[in-house]
Amino acid sequence: MWFQIWKSHHELANAGALNNVIPIQLPMSNGHIDTQSLIAIMHEINNSSSKSQIFEEYTKNILPLAILAKCSGGFIPAIQQIQQLNRGYINCSDGSKDEHAYQNSIAKDIIENLQTVYLDTTSFFFIAIAGLLPVLLKHVPNIKIAVSTLNFFNKLTNIPSDNEQMFINIYNNSFSRSDVKNRQQFQDILEPIKHLLSNLTIEPICKVNQIHILADMPLDDELIDAPSLCIRNNTYIITEDPVLLHIMSTNLKSILPGYCSSVEIIKELLHKQLIDFSCFLDYHYFLTLYRVRFLSVDVTYFKKAVFGETIIVIKPENLKKLNIKFVLSREYGATEQDAVNIIGQFLFHMISMDGLELKSMNNIFMVLCKEIPESYNKLLFIQKSLNVCYSLCNPVNNFIKPTNLTHKIFYISHLRESAKQILDFLHNLKSCTI
Repeated sequence: MWFQIWKSHHELANAGALNNVIPIQLPMSNGHIDTQSLIAIMHEINNSSSKSQIFEEYTKNILPLAILAKCSGGFIPAIQQIQQLNRGYINCSDGSKDEHAYQNSIAKDIIENLQTVYLDTTSFFFIAIAGLLPVLLKHVPNIKIAVSTLNFFNKLTNIPSDNEQMFINIYNNSFSRSDVKNRQQFQDILEPIKHLLSNLTIEPICKVNQIHILADMPLDDELIDAPSLCIRNNTYIITEDPVLLHIMSTNLKSILPGYCSSVEIIKELLHKQLIDFSCFLDYHYFLTLYRVRFLSVDVTYFKKAVFGETIIVIKPENLKKLNIKFVLSREYGATEQDAVNIIGQFLFHMISMDGLELKSMNNIFMVLCKEIPESYNKLLFIQKSLNVCYSLCNPVNNFIKPTNLTHKIFYISHLRESAKQILDFLHNLKSCTI
């Protein structure tokens, strides 16, 4: 299902029918995903003795994260490599609107109908480290995990020191903490998770039921057991590695089971008001630090992040948690026009707010300018965004009263004048720090 959705979306993107989407390139044969080509690449990787070459192949091709894990010494070294080198991604979707809608429908079904669902090691890791396992168990009680996932977590509590500091740094940065400084404090975070595991159904799997991609390249148990179980039992799964799920189901000539990523589950909990936006925003930021792709953002996220959900509390610093430098960049898969439209819509919302002082507007605008992806010409990007904002001020588009129109045009003119000064200031500040 996921790749059928990808196929139609890919054709539209290549035809230019989707202006704001860059298609992911996957090998095709006779109109279908060419799994043999992917497997051939995996054979090449398996025969390679160079870790750098293996990583290059992973970044250039849409391959399962499990393959990189196998060649890097495990799941933890694999995600550490992506994070430290600041290259490559953990692809939890193909980035299309259809794909997000599909995953959201699965997440909605899981939560509303209390469906039984497997939680694979990739999603388990992110949810557990982010401290969201209690929330997930409360609202998704029928969760199963493979024994190998439990064993993986037990190993995680004894992580080597070189990996440990990475987790501590990411944890502190993600959740605005500075009190987790050593091994014992990090273990204190992990300890409650052990007690929560007693509420999960731990399911064993015998070796004969494991689904392997390559006979001479057995993947790690903790990364293939949950997908193997969900395929054989035709049960939903929460995973950040859907490409692996597709290849495994193809090898078995089985129907691809329903799946979604952890962020879609958390997003659906937010939609149903079972968590607040700050919880979702923290998790979004946490995943961006691990270079998870594709995380969707829209103008609603900007509004809630900066101005709150119900009570207006101005927090321009929350723009950093959206990590738009990352998720709206060309490298991530966004287009400049897509990013311009989102920022322009947000600026329109900002100048439309009654009682928002010019000083507060300037503070928000300065943070926004700083967060624009480096791959864009920032001044030109801001000017384009303000053009979008100006077009939205047209009474025909938004039924704005003529008396308010003059004020809005004044604000846009002010922001235009401020843009170059702010960007020059930020450039000089960066030069001084270097």
